[in-house]
Amino acid sequence: MNFKDFYSKHAKEYSKYRPTYPPELFDYLNSIVSNHDLALDCATGNGQAALGLAKYFNKVIAVDASGEQTKNAFKDPKIEYRVEKAEDTKLESNSADIVTIATAIHWVDTELFYKEVRRVLKDDGVFAVWTYSNTSVINPLVDEVINSFSKNVLNKHWDDGIKRVWNFDELNFRSHG
Repeated sequence: MNFKDFYSKHAKEYSKYRPTYPPELFDYLNSIVSNHDLALDCATGNGQAALGLAKYFNKVIAVDASGEQTKNAFKDPKIEYRVEKAEDTKLESNSADIVTIATAIHWVDTELFYKEVRRVLKDDGVFAVWTYSNTSVINPLVDEVINSFSKNVLNKHWDDGIKRVWNFDELNFRSHG
């Protein structure tokens, strides 16, 4: 498979120690979605977002390019894990009530991914993206130090995809066309 695979060798540990998302996030997503038949969670990793979505949706399809990640994913009878790239799922067109990508937008080819989202999402569906970008909000002095360290000192060590997330405008999803 042609994707940046940093986690397959450590998929078991990754699923054990990766932070989860707050229940309030899924409560909110539930409140803005009209139908709750099918959720598509892209680049699911070990399924933290898929697990949160399963509380509200009849079925969750969770895709990841790493078979090791999906083997070590959280189990739930409503979740079907598939080894597929987010940019090329086997979902039917106009079938998903919500498409999510949780802290993984930086790993996908956004041009191809957005085309896939448009294809699978229902007309009244919701596309939700969240990330850890700019997570330090302590106070202006501390935030400045952390952001400077991350962007200036560590900059050469960050993957280009993560750098794109810092400028979210570059990842703009255009709902038309």
